[in-house]
Formats: sequence, structure tokens, C-alpha cells
Amino acid sequence: MGVHESGGAVTNGHEITGGAGGVGGVGGNGQNGGAGGAGGVGGVGLTLSGGTVSNMSAGSIAGGAGGTGGNGGTGGNGHNGGIGATGGHGGVAVALSSSGTVTNAGSITGGAGGTGGEDGSPYAHSINASGAGGVGVTLSGGSLTNESGGSITGGAGVYGIGAGGAGAAGVTLNGGTLTNNSGGSITGGASGGCLLVSGTNSSGAVGGAGVVVSAGTLTNTGLISGGTGGEAQIFFSGTAVGGAGGAGVSLNGGTLITAGTISGGEGGSGTSANGAAGDAVKLGAAASTLIVDPGAVFNGQVVASNSLDVLELAGSPSSGTPITLGTQFTGFSTLEFASGALWTVDATRADLTAHPLSLEGFAFGDKLDIANLAAAGATLLFSPTSEVLTITKGTTVINLQFNSTFSGKHFVLSPDGHGGADVHLQSGADATFAASGHDFMNFVGEEHRAVMGDQSMFSTAGAGSGFTLHTDPVLPAVGGHGFSSDAFTDHGIAHASVMLR
Repeated sequence: MGVHESGGAVTNGHEITGGAGGVGGVGGNGQNGGAGGAGGVGGVGLTLSGGTVSNMSAGSIAGGAGGTGGNGGTGGNGHNGGIGATGGHGGVAVALSSSGTVTNAGSITGGAGGTGGEDGSPYAHSINASGAGGVGVTLSGGSLTNESGGSITGGAGVYGIGAGGAGAAGVTLNGGTLTNNSGGSITGGASGGCLLVSGTNSSGAVGGAGVVVSAGTLTNTGLISGGTGGEAQIFFSGTAVGGAGGAGVSLNGGTLITAGTISGGEGGSGTSANGAAGDAVKLGAAASTLIVDPGAVFNGQVVASNSLDVLELAGSPSSGTPITLGTQFTGFSTLEFASGALWTVDATRADLTAHPLSLEGFAFGDKLDIANLAAAGATLLFSPTSEVLTITKGTTVINLQFNSTFSGKHFVLSPDGHGGADVHLQSGADATFAASGHDFMNFVGEEHRAVMGDQSMFSTAGAGSGFTLHTDPVLPAVGGHGFSSDAFTDHGIAHASVMLR
């Protein structure tokens, strides 16, 4: 172990490194050679359970390298040699728990994995593997701030015969707070390549995630990237597919707030096929929240998988962060607009018909742009009881669940200028009738359609117009009388006075 701190303050401007794992022993020789011993795990660079640590710009903290696996013993003539042992895992650079606080302006790096031992002879009945890298920082309490110029990197896996070592996460967050400031970077470790000499299939190891979150809050205005997948090569027959890149952020519980850049790692090269690129953000089985601030950039897919996962949009997107549900952003069940957000969110018609979408905080100035659904001929029906807006066109039916107050406003479906339709709110009757082409039927509840079907209108006592039947489908001016009715309170326009034109 490098340094253990449970109180006080530490300022580092030099190097702190965990010890290297031990080398595994060599297997004994014999008719069948003995197996080698596994390499030892690298030591932790710094453990902190209280107090503060400041890693200055010239400082570095690293986990120890994993030990090399022992070689297998030589076998007798015509017999198997011993199995080469697995290399040891790299050590964690910083293990932070309890109420400790770390500020980093230098470099923090997990230890590299150890190389696997060699088999005793080409007749060996198994293959060896190299060790995985060590995590840059494990955080289960306290706080970590990565300042401008600071870098945190997961340990790299190393090349192995049969199986290369996997890259490690830059940070694992299981409670507490992690802040990656502008100019700071967090990167998952690259995985090691592999070589397979037998005629079976092989895949390269997966790159490490930039950050793995299972609890706590990650706030990012800097750069977070997944590690590169390992290469895969094969001799003779079989297939070799490169390893997948690591996710930029693996979010399985907790909250991610980002205005920075998050990228999935590149897939590794392979003799048969290259590995897939990692997702920018991959949400797991636990309910999670992703909050997107203006300026956020996602290089790769953003994939939700839980019915409680929330995508929240905050701030005013003057710089533009494109959000498209159903293409880059998939699987979200709740879309939340923060107060004053004023976002336009794109969504494919296929995504909106495939599963229900709940919208929270939807307000004047927000828009949901539905691709490939022309506004002309579509109808809208809002139920104040269930707060569901139903959009119908031909055989397409889209149900949007709202949880907002719409007093004095109407839902409007208007052309978006490129073949789709915008769902948004407008105030007053003029906007409503202009958008609907005087099709008042689209904006009332089912209980009023029998009356409104003959272009009838009524007023409350004292309004002066009584009950009037109009045969003109365009509903010409009605002598200037305003009216208030339940048809309008269906849409939150309680006691609104409307002039029909």
C-alpha cells in the first residue's frame, strides 16, 4: 500500500504509487508439467477515510501493477506442459470512503494488469490470460473534484494469449459526490489484446467505463470517455472479434448531471470483425436520472433500460444540444422539462407508439417534435382526468402522459418545417383556432362532442347569448359575446373569455 490517511490534510506534488503484485511461481516439470502460480494484485496507491488530499498539478497517484502469472512447467515428451497462470489485477490508485475529500489537478491512474504466464509446451491443454487493470478511484462516500488539467484514468489490461486483460473504470461512484470540472478528464482503461492459436472463437476484452455510478451524484462539465476495446487475432481457423469499447458513463442508480462531453470508447480491431463502440451513457437495471444542461455533447448512444429512468432537460439550450428519442436516446419512460428550460425535443413516431412517454414540467415554449407525422389531418384530444393527450392520424395513435398545469393554454399540433409536427402550447383562442383550422372538435373532451358537433355554443347565466345553433361550419363572429364553459375548463382555461372569428 502506498499511503493510508484517516484524518488531517495531505498535499502531494510528487509521486504516490502502490506496490506491484508478486510474480506467480513457475510450475514444476514432469510428465505433465505443473501449473504456474497466479500473479499478485497490485497495491492501492492511497486510501482515505477522512481528512483531505490535494493532488497538485505536478503530482501523480497510481495503483501498483499486477504481478506476472507464473509459467507452466515443461511436460515430458508427448505430454502436456503446465498451464500458464493468470496475471494479477492492477491496484486501485485512490480508495475514498466516509467523509474524505480529494481535489485533483494532477494525474491519478489505476495500476496495469499483470501479464499471464506462458504455457509449458505447445501441447498444453489450456491457455493463460492476463490480468485486468485497476480502478483509478473508488468512491463510496465523501467527495472528489477533478479540476481543470486533472486527469483520472483506469488501469489498462495487458496483452494475453487466449484472453487479454480488461480495462478498468476511471472512477466507480457508490455514494458521495464526483465533480469533473471543465478542463478535467476521466477515462476508462484500455483493454489488452489477445491472440488465440487454436481453432475456436475469440473476442477481445472490453474497455473500461469512464465512470461507473451506482449511487451518488456525478456532475460533469469536462470530458469523460470510455476505454478502447482490445484487439483480437487468431491463427488457423475460427473467428476473432475485437473487444467492445467501454461506456463513457455506466449509470445504474444515482444521478448524472452534464454540460460537458461524454464519449463511448472505440471498439478494438479484430481479425474477423472490429468490436462495437461503447455507449456514451448506458443506464442499468436500477432507476437512474440523467440531467442534460445546455452545451452537453454525447458521442455514442444514450440507452435507458428501466421504466423509471428519467431524462431531464435543464437550462435554456441557446447553444443547442440535440435530443432525439428513438434514435440516439432510447428507452426512456419519463421526459422532464426543468422550469424555464424552453427545449425542443425530437422523437420518432415509432418510439412514441412503441411505449408510453410521460412528460413532466412541459410548459409554454417547450416543444415535442414528432418526426414523420405530418400535422395536417391529425387530431388532438386531451383528457383532464387522466392528463393524457391523444394524437390520432389514420392508424397512428400516440398517447402522451402529462403531469403539468396548463391554465390558459391549448395544445397545438403544427408543421415543423421538415415533414413532422410540433406539439406545443399556445395561449388564447386566436392561437387555438388558427392552429386547428377552426376544428374546435380537436380541443374538447368527449362529453362535449355531441353538442359541439353542430357548431353549438352556450354561455353561463348572464353572459347574454344563451344557447345558439350555428349552421355555418366556419363559425362566423357571434356578435361579440364571450362565453365560459366546461369545454374550456377541460383544457385548464377556467373562465376564459373567447371571441370567435
